[in-house]
Amino acid sequence: MRAKLIKKFPKLPGFTLIELMVTLSIITLLGGIVMSSSLSDNRKRDSVLADSTNLVVTLRDMQNRTTSFIENTQVNNVGYGVFLNLTAPNKIETFYKTGGDDFDASEVLNTNQPSVSSILNTGDYISKICLNGCSNGTAQKVAIYFVRPDPYATFAYLNGSTYTTKIKIAGEDKIVNHVCIEISPDSGSVAHQRVDIYYIGQISFSSGECDN
Repeated sequence: MRAKLIKKFPKLPGFTLIELMVTLSIITLLGGIVMSSSLSDNRKRDSVLADSTNLVVTLRDMQNRTTSFIENTQVNNVGYGVFLNLTAPNKIETFYKTGGDDFDASEVLNTNQPSVSSILNTGDYISKICLNGCSNGTAQKVAIYFVRPDPYATFAYLNGSTYTTKIKIAGEDKIVNHVCIEISPDSGSVAHQRVDIYYIGQISFSSGECDN
């Protein structure tokens, strides 16, 4: 009878303890790699989000400083702004504006420059500056500023050797009325952040690239 049972239920193949331990080790290693990658992406996402928030806060600060300027109630054509430069893509530099609507790069170094300039988080950088939508033009250097007594934004970008507030669209000179700043992580598939500034003074940020 016993022989018949053994014959009826033959010994099934199985795994040795070593094979199970090796398999578990591989699964644990792969899980650790996936988790490490996920944590790294989360850190980069948080970092880029923090930088875009910081840029928005800095712009709002410059706007508020301009509209609340109380040194002399008769003083106009002065204000504050932010200067961005793709050759120094990790900096947010603020400046004090003096006289007229034209922008002069030397104003960035004005002695009245606010002490709120900042550096982006390690690895993050400003990857693109779009003027009136990327299809209309991009810039390497741009100044975004507010001139008393208006809360509206003015945009001046480097065009050749001088700064201008106009851009050619379909052969016509148009005032730059919208600038998109794209902030990117150093690597990976983390979504970029975009900060949009409109001439009416509206400032917002969201995930995505400056692609329109």
